[in-house]
Amino acid sequence: MKYIKYGFYSVTRNPFFNILIMIEIAVILVVCNLTVAAANSKFVLMAPYDDFANSDGYIYTPLENKKIGVF
Repeated sequence: MKYIKYGFYSVTRNPFFNILIMIEIAVILVVCNLTVAAANSKFVLMAPYDDFANSDGYIYTPLENKKIGVF
């Protein structure tokens, strides 16, 4: 019970420090959310083209209308 009393005393004694910690935690959460969202957006946009990226490619020349080779 005394730890609850000491915790309450610490929170009421240093309100500026506690507000600063809450702002810091909020900023960290926002930055983590933005980082995960950016990575997820990249994977979601690239998912339909995975079969093209992982397969063999061809060079197509429109002047000769034939495939030159696999690269």
